[in-house]
Amino acid sequence: MERELKDCCEAVDVEPFECSPGAFLGWFRAAAAANALGLLFFYLSLKPWSPRLFSLLAFLMAGAVFVTMVQEFFWYRQFIDRFYARASSFNVMGKIGKGQPKDTRRVIFFTGHHDSALQYTWLRYLKTGYYAAVLILVSTVTVSFLAFGLRFLFLSLGVSAPWLITTVKWLSFTMFPLGFVFAFFFTEKGREGGKVPGAGDNLSGCALAVAMGRLLKRHPSLIPEDTEIRVGSFGSEEAGLRGAKAYVENHLSELQSKEVLCVNFDTVVDPEIVVFSSDLNGFLKHSERAVRLVSQAAEDAGVPHRSMPFPFGGGGTDAAAFTEAGFQAVTLYSLKVPSQMIAFYHQEFDTPDKLQEESLENVLRICCRLLDRFEASCHPPTSGSRAPASK
Repeated sequence: MERELKDCCEAVDVEPFECSPGAFLGWFRAAAAANALGLLFFYLSLKPWSPRLFSLLAFLMAGAVFVTMVQEFFWYRQFIDRFYARASSFNVMGKIGKGQPKDTRRVIFFTGHHDSALQYTWLRYLKTGYYAAVLILVSTVTVSFLAFGLRFLFLSLGVSAPWLITTVKWLSFTMFPLGFVFAFFFTEKGREGGKVPGAGDNLSGCALAVAMGRLLKRHPSLIPEDTEIRVGSFGSEEAGLRGAKAYVENHLSELQSKEVLCVNFDTVVDPEIVVFSSDLNGFLKHSERAVRLVSQAAEDAGVPHRSMPFPFGGGGTDAAAFTEAGFQAVTLYSLKVPSQMIAFYHQEFDTPDKLQEESLENVLRICCRLLDRFEASCHPPTSGSRAPASK
């Protein structure tokens, strides 16, 4: 990325940062062990020796796993990172300014992420069964938290609840063991950290960031006045958006004095482009203005597209780091779910032959039109305004 961007950018910065990459998905194995131990404590609470103590321990084990799931996966917060080994990663960002003053008032980012994913075991081997595996995994965490919590509450109140004990006993021989296995073996590694080539997720995004740099070098008139363009990629996205979060944190004071728009590219495979109106499993809403501008740009370019909220359980993208900090951001994505997802997503089959030229071109056409839209939204059109970018 650094080498490619040096050919089209005025300056390229490689910014190292440290994070705990094992925290985001690595806790799955610890969670499986903790929930299994919680189940053991539940059974010990049925004995006459200190039932409330063992019931409390069961509830604490299940509660710790449930809270970690919500914080780390659903909200992408670095909740347990302090307990995992630190490692070095880096972001790569090139700057294009069309010879404008150094202190421009606006910054537009075009970004991808340069790390590929760990292979999802159950997506690789179960295909459509992956969805059932995830449902069982999440249900095991949630149900055990509720069941063990109710057991402790009922014991504290002196309430007999034989139905609860019967239910947990039944689950301990059906859903719970499956949930433990699905969690413990959720990901698998290969040499040098993983076996997924990552062509769709996310060589496609990196290629688009470089392509935007090349386009703007050849056609600087596309750059809106008083606007700096930054093109590049983040590290450790697959470790919970750590790179984008580090970049925003490191540049926060600088960016707060400017109008910022981040257009993030993630897994661009299918010609129909999705404009995500939210992020982080749908819990974080993106700027309505950003979503509207990008959607209108897609309409102007004649690109097949649709705007939709981020699906619950789908994870998150680097655009979330910008939106959380109060900036405008949106992610462009295109993957057919479930057909393309079960075929190669987060698997060793995510190879370059999966990429389609039309899909990448569609995103570039959207971005060129977006630059027109962005300038027009900042400056009302006049008789001297430049013509829209050609198709």
